[in-house]
Amino acid sequence: MAKTPAAFKYNENEFKLFNCNKEIGPRYLARVFEKGEDYSWITMEKVTPIRGQEELNKKLNELVGKGEDGQEVFSDIINIGPMIERARSSNPNQKSILIKKFNEINKPNTWFSNLYKLLTGCKISAHDLRPDNWGVRSDGSLVILDFGFEQGMLEENFKI
Repeated sequence: MAKTPAAFKYNENEFKLFNCNKEIGPRYLARVFEKGEDYSWITMEKVTPIRGQEELNKKLNELVGKGEDGQEVFSDIINIGPMIERARSSNPNQKSILIKKFNEINKPNTWFSNLYKLLTGCKISAHDLRPDNWGVRSDGSLVILDFGFEQGMLEENFKI
């Protein structure tokens, strides 16, 4: 249940983002079943929340596998969201390391490449990819629970 106009907007974004890519979205985003007419409420799929960065890294490494160097891909990355944000604005040396890591996991038609396609295509903010916004469905699949911040929404609707 939302209580403020900004929270109504957040619910509306979550509903719209879930429906943005009907092929990929339901695999990566917690399902949104219903909404109030004014977006004052939404009903979402119940999933088990991830408990911390270590648990998220373990699950991501299971999904993505190991890099070319044999190391777990996410072992030295804080999480996907900041990785994407850092890659956009890093110094050249750090950027080349991040791009190499990113390219290792962004092979066509893989778990990560489909997630990245969803994030960029639907403009889901990397802000929403911190550990406490991930959960695990009963079938063991990893999903994003909290994804209502499209790029630019923070500046438009919230005081920072």
